[in-house]
Amino acid sequence: MPTRRLAWEWISLAGREDLVLRSEDDAIIAEGEVSGTIEGRPIRLAYRLACTPQWQFRSADLHLALDAESRTCRLLRTPENAWEVDGLPRPDLDHCSTIDIMVTPLTNTFPIRNLAFVPGTPVRLSVAYVPVPSFEVVPREQEYTLLSPGRFRYRSIETDFTAELEVDGEGLVQRYGDIWRRA
Repeated sequence: MPTRRLAWEWISLAGREDLVLRSEDDAIIAEGEVSGTIEGRPIRLAYRLACTPQWQFRSADLHLALDAESRTCRLLRTPENAWEVDGLPRPDLDHCSTIDIMVTPLTNTFPIRNLAFVPGTPVRLSVAYVPVPSFEVVPREQEYTLLSPGRFRYRSIETDFTAELEVDGEGLVQRYGDIWRRA
């Protein structure tokens, strides 16, 4: 994969995400920065994600600046599919196949690239969900449905939130409902 630079803008809120994707030593590396406002508070989230060339999640380093506070979080999925958060084992996440970071459409690419889809048939998966600003990583159930080439419906099972995703040929989001659009 050649190095790619992408940007998304939040549609209903002031904010933006800038991302650099590149291949490195048999891995895909994503380095991004999200800036905007959550719950009326300015945030800046810098992240570095690593995955296999097949888009299977391996690690994430997250750094959040929120008002005058700063927080970090490190997630790791071992080759044996065990999870660690900030260096501590998290067996409650071991059934999770990937990560979902609340404030970035990038993490929707992982399931889109890895699930087997039959048009119109929902596919369910477990993810390690990272809410922002809390960083309290929890397992969550989600569903993706292929609607037509390049169009998916995303659904959070716990909240029943749904959004239609439009993606490019590499599975990268071009539009995420009324929340994000590619700049």
